Amino acid sequence: NVFNFLYNLFMSRTLSVADYGVLASVLALITFPSLAAMAIIPLVVHFAGSYFAKGQLAMVRGFYLLIARFIAIFALVIFLLFLAGLPYIKDFFHINNTFILLIINATIFVIFINVINIAFLQAKLAFAYQVFVNIVAAVLKLILGVIFVFMGFSVSGAVAAVFLSILVGYVVSFPPLRFVFD
Repeated sequence: NVFNFLYNLFMSRTLSVADYGVLASVLALITFPSLAAMAIIPLVVHFAGSYFAKGQLAMVRGFYLLIARFIAIFALVIFLLFLAGLPYIKDFFHINNTFILLIINATIFVIFINVINIAFLQAKLAFAYQVFVNIVAAVLKLILGVIFVFMGFSVSGAVAAVFLSILVGYVVSFPPLRFVFD
C-alpha cells in the first residue's frame, strides 16, 4: 500500500491537473472490472483449499485448468466487448489517446486471468508469497511510472506502468503453482 500511495502521490504532483484527471478515470475504469473478477476468489479458494487439504493434487490441477479455461474465455469476451465499445468509451471518458484505452483493455484481461493464481495462492495458504507478488508489482509500478513519466510519456507511461506491473505480478505468481503444469 505504501508503494501504491507513493505512485499516486508522484502522479498527482508530476502530471498536470487534466492528465491526473485522465489517470484517475483510467484507474477507475480498471478497478471496476477487477472487483467483479475478484468475486470468484472465495469460490475457488473453497474448492481448491479442500483439495489441497486432502492432498488431492490431481483434483487441484483439474480444477485449475477448468477455472482457467472458463476465466480465459470470459476475459476474452470482455476484451472483445471493450474493443467493440472503444469509440463510446473514448467519448464518454474524453480520452483522446486510443493507446491508453488499448493498454486499459489489456490490463483488464491480465487482471481477469491473474485472479486464478491469486485464488490458488490463497487456497494453498501461500500468503507470504502472495504478499511478495503484491510488493513486486507495487514497486515495479512506482519505478516504471516514475521512469516513464520523466521520459515524457505522461498518462500513457503511468498506465503502461500499471499494465507492466500487473503482468509481471502474474508471471511471478507461477512458481508456487508449477505443480499444476507437471
